[in-house]
Amino acid sequence: MPPRASKLPQVKRYGSNEGFACNCVLYSKLRANRMDESWGIPKDMKNLSSEPRIEGTVITSEGPLGHAAHIEGIVGDTLYLKEANYSPCQVTTRILNRYDPRIRGFKN
Repeated sequence: MPPRASKLPQVKRYGSNEGFACNCVLYSKLRANRMDESWGIPKDMKNLSSEPRIEGTVITSEGPLGHAAHIEGIVGDTLYLKEANYSPCQVTTRILNRYDPRIRGFKN
């Protein structure tokens, strides 16, 4: 017997690009308009570029599974990121130096 409607989990709705707040990879794919690609988890991603680009994704070694963040802008060596789940289940922004040792590479 299926659960009653009142027992089903409630889904929080976000704006068009604010979905997937609890998954950094899905959020980055959504922002980059690459939802049809299979990326896997950041710590296992291969064939990463050494050069960042605007609207690309930075892959870092942060967290037990690695982390993905969308690159909103680049000024000199500074990356302006918008990311999901860097703070649990939140969409946040931050800046990161492109030569930060936590960076594994870029998915362009």
